[in-house]
Parts: sequence; C-alpha cells; structure tokens
Amino acid sequence: MPPYFALALIWSLTWLLFFLIRKETRVKMLIMSFSVIPFAFFDYFSQPSYWHPSTFFSLPVGIEGVLFGFAFGGVAAVIHSDGVNNKGLPVKEVIDRRNILALVPVLIISIGLYSLFGVNMMISLPLGLAAGCMIIVTLRPDLLKKLLYSGLSFGVLYVFLLAGWLLLFPKAQAWWDLRIYGDITIFNVPFGEVLFGFLFSAFWGTLYEFVFNYNIAPVGSGVKNLEPPFLASGENRNIDT
Repeated sequence: MPPYFALALIWSLTWLLFFLIRKETRVKMLIMSFSVIPFAFFDYFSQPSYWHPSTFFSLPVGIEGVLFGFAFGGVAAVIHSDGVNNKGLPVKEVIDRRNILALVPVLIISIGLYSLFGVNMMISLPLGLAAGCMIIVTLRPDLLKKLLYSGLSFGVLYVFLLAGWLLLFPKAQAWWDLRIYGDITIFNVPFGEVLFGFLFSAFWGTLYEFVFNYNIAPVGSGVKNLEPPFLASGENRNIDT
C-alpha cells in the first residue's frame, strides 16, 4: 500500500471511530470536515520546498491529501468536548459574519508571507494559525481552555499516529526537508508537523464555537443537543460540542 494513502486511511479510520463514539458531535464533525477540504490545497504550496510525498498519478494534491484533510479536520474539531450554550441567537442567524472577518488575518499572514516574501508555507501557515488563536482568545477569552486542550489533545494524537506510521514506512521521512526546522524531530516526527498539529487543532478546535458564537456551558448544565442554528428548530438551542 502506498505510504501516503496508508496515512490517509489511518486518519479516516480514526475519524470513523470518533464519529461512531461521539454521537452528539456528528453534525459538528461533518461540518468541520467538509469545511477543511478547500484548505487541503495549501498542501500544493508546501511542495516541494517543505515535503514531496508520493501520490497517486503524482498529483500535488491528490485524493490522499483531500481524504487526509477531511479526517484531520473532523477529529481536530471534536477531540476535546465541552458543553456550550449559544447566546440566544435567532435561528435565521447562521453564522456571526463579524467573527469570520476577524479571522481574515490568518489567510493574509499565511499567504502573504509566502507570496510576498518567499517564506516557506510551513512557516507562514503556523504563524497564521498562531495569529488566529490569538484573535480567538482576545475576542472570546472563554474559549482559552478549550483552545489549549484541543491543541494538546490533538497534537499528542497527531504525533502518536505519525510516529506509528513512520515505523511502518520509515523511508517516508525522506519526503520532508528537515532543515527548515533545524533537523529537529520528536519521536522521528518532523518538528514542522508537530508544530502544525498543535496549532491547527488549537485553532480549528475552537473555530466552530467562535464562528457560531456559542458559549461554553457550565458543568452540570444538562446541555445535550448539537445543532448549529440553521439546523435547530425553535428560537433558541443549547449545544454540546
């Protein structure tokens, strides 16, 4: 089995496991999985300066990358679960557009540094994600705990799965240009991947609550439902993510 496809399959099975176990987060998981697919094409800008994986038909962004991104995004969004309440937004309010606009600097930094200054995409992207995390915490301090826990939980899982995969396909490590991060590896996993895993999940793990303007619910509040406003019936809904 081709190594990259095997990695995508491992993540797909991980996604399926979370989907089956976490019934209350299935809607959120699907939304965030499909939402991350367009960003999978950032992989195009990281090749070959950061890594050069072997893909079907030698496509820069093949089915492996899309499948990997879909699973990666869904798991990162739900790996840390907290009860959250919405702020009583009307059902017609699908998203808080102001919060989306507030995150524009994430793309400006990620793409701008790469396009205008020639910064490696896997340096500019983590910087953009870090900026996104700072924006979220600045505007929504209540999400700080979830942001940190999401980053740590998913980061550890990401390193664990990549380390296991590299044990099965040790030659795959040659895909990465380790010099970008000073040849540093953690359990044989390139440091760039470790950094990206933590920052992406910290950002992506709180993005749903930030965009839909949901509040973390107090412990024991009895919050059960998981529906964004455009799927909810009735004026106000409580959410458990």
